[in-house]
Amino acid sequence: MVKIMLKKLKFNYNLKYGDVFIGVAILAVIVFALIFKSFVYKNEFENSMERLEQVVEQQTTVINEIFDDIENYIIMTSEFISRDNNINEICENLNIYAKRQDFKEIAFVDTTGIGVNNNGTVVDLTEKDYFLKSLNGDICIDTEKNSDKYCDVDVIISVPVIDQSENIKGVLAARFQLYYINFFKDINITNEDVKITISNGNKDIIYDSEKFDINMAGRFENKIDYDIKYIEPSSGDIVIDNLNSQKSGILEYKLGGERKFAYYMPLGINTWNIFVIVPETYITNQMEIINYAVIKLIVCTILSALLLFALIIYIINNTNKKIMNTNRELKISEETFRISAEHGQKTIFDYYPDENIINVIVSNCFYGMPKLIYDVPESFFTKNIIDESYRSTVFEAFDKIKLKEKRVSFSVKCNDCNNKSIWANFDIMNVFDENGNVIKSIGVIEDVTEKKNAEEMYIKEKNLKEAMTGDNMIIVEVDMNTGEFKIDATMNVEINSLKLLHNSFESFCDTIYNKYIFEEDIKIAKYIVESDNELRNIELRARFVKNGVEDYRWISVIKNIIKNPVYGINKSFFYVKDIDKAKRQAILLKYNAEIDILTGIFNRATVEKKITEYMSEEHKSAVVMIIDVDKFKFVNDTYGHSVGDEILKISASRIKNEFRKNDIVGRLGGDEFIVLIDGIKDMSVVSRKAENLSSPYVYKVDDIEIELTLSIGIAKFPYDGNGYNEIYKKADEALYLSKNGGRGKYNFYRQM
Repeated sequence: MVKIMLKKLKFNYNLKYGDVFIGVAILAVIVFALIFKSFVYKNEFENSMERLEQVVEQQTTVINEIFDDIENYIIMTSEFISRDNNINEICENLNIYAKRQDFKEIAFVDTTGIGVNNNGTVVDLTEKDYFLKSLNGDICIDTEKNSDKYCDVDVIISVPVIDQSENIKGVLAARFQLYYINFFKDINITNEDVKITISNGNKDIIYDSEKFDINMAGRFENKIDYDIKYIEPSSGDIVIDNLNSQKSGILEYKLGGERKFAYYMPLGINTWNIFVIVPETYITNQMEIINYAVIKLIVCTILSALLLFALIIYIINNTNKKIMNTNRELKISEETFRISAEHGQKTIFDYYPDENIINVIVSNCFYGMPKLIYDVPESFFTKNIIDESYRSTVFEAFDKIKLKEKRVSFSVKCNDCNNKSIWANFDIMNVFDENGNVIKSIGVIEDVTEKKNAEEMYIKEKNLKEAMTGDNMIIVEVDMNTGEFKIDATMNVEINSLKLLHNSFESFCDTIYNKYIFEEDIKIAKYIVESDNELRNIELRARFVKNGVEDYRWISVIKNIIKNPVYGINKSFFYVKDIDKAKRQAILLKYNAEIDILTGIFNRATVEKKITEYMSEEHKSAVVMIIDVDKFKFVNDTYGHSVGDEILKISASRIKNEFRKNDIVGRLGGDEFIVLIDGIKDMSVVSRKAENLSSPYVYKVDDIEIELTLSIGIAKFPYDGNGYNEIYKKADEALYLSKNGGRGKYNFYRQM
């Protein structure tokens, strides 16, 4: 195709046409630049809004982390305060803790609500909601407005003070303004144009990154008279609705004639909201940069077009003669190649990648290929020239040729003019000029059916040799076209004799399924027989009767498939090995590694692993019980360890029998057991099971009768915790309560 194009090319450069070309090119560049500028302006505005949203999300995350740090600091302080009983020491310590973080006030009150602050002043928090909530064990964040001054709002964080007996001793409350504490100095605004405001549910401003800025929430409800004009008249009402319903949004408005943008969203603390405000220059500065870049692009492109045009003219003038000489040489080579191919019984073609056309130069009729083939390589399949199963191979090869790869070869199944399947090898080469450009692509198709058949025979022999290596119990060879089969079962006379009773492989398999395969593994056996793929070491159980008792043995099956290149699957070989001894040893090793030897239930490592894996799955819910044998030490000390071991065995049996097969039961060690009840939603069922287990039970060991009880702690997943360690801790705390409550009881963690 390159040669044809060059023959048609008549280069008569005219200055007039050159001027027209340059003018059109410059005009096209200007139009493109203007369209590009409009598109980039729009795109940059959208990007600016996305960046603004990202700033809000980032600062929301930072602020939440800061409040977590403050809470942790106050909780740590409460732990120190819980150890002090002297009021003077408490005041002195409160003063130290307040100064460290610039708290306005930090006060400790007892359960009556009366106490002292860091200055030694008596405080009364009895009417404060946050005191009442913390007295119930909650960590509370609240705000109090001091005056109508801008940002004159205190934040209060209160936590319960718990003594060493796990009782609430009182409440520790820290009061501060966000500007003055060390934690909040970590907020980093990288752009001085960006301002941050935080408001509470009453629309009071509790933080402003520039304290002198306008009351953002106030302006939306016109609490303060500011010169604000909304771009859309209904914008103010929409913002108020969104703030009240804890939704996010973007507001565009003018303040003092200056256009601004504000993005707001819930902060995630109570009903607080965060605002991030930027001026219009936040966006227009980028626009000016883009405007300058577009102008520079237009100028550079016009100059480049002029230089490129001049260079092309120069190159064409100097290469025309070289191309003509190359064409002559190609024609001579083409004729020589054609003559050689005619004697070699091969099909030769030219391939034109740009047009997806093949021009057959020398053709052997058995391929049934026309002189010209369009839409290559798709037409190879629509015209049924190449088997559909090789589509990806063919497309990949032609793509490589288009990408200027030097040579590509591949073998596929083709159909000849009589619709008979044969193997053909395609060898396609790119011909390059001295500059590395593709002049043309030449392809050769050769019939390699005999070669492929020889390869298949080799593979068959190799597979047979591999399969015959080892201690095969049974070998079955099946002709998949006729259904005939052969059996070599020298180690099993009974199986060998079945060949005499069956004329087809299908009826032989039915007998094997019904008589010799373990019932639960029949599906596996059918899969092995019916699969079109080769299979390796598929394990299943074979039935046999010994001394009138039915038992099973583990066997392993290998399936090899011999395919004919023309007709597909020809023969299947099944190789059966006896692996019973090795398999049973493996099962025993696994059992010993997972099971507690004394009780026969899961050991600690296994039960922790299984519960952890269960909790890592999504949409799972369960109940976890920690069970302890009451007075077990007394039994051991009084009756000896042998009786104690029997008590543990009986307890494990009682616990296991109380639950379903899909529940997880294990021993953690000593007299402590754990149970995970899968997917339970009705807590009355859990209570009933706990009641059954915790009730007094008479243990009979030899001639000894001992009445014992079990104490149980219960936690719900994921309601009480997200992982094994957390759930175990909650259930253990509930168990501790049951033990202290007189034993033989059960408690839920949330009822504590």
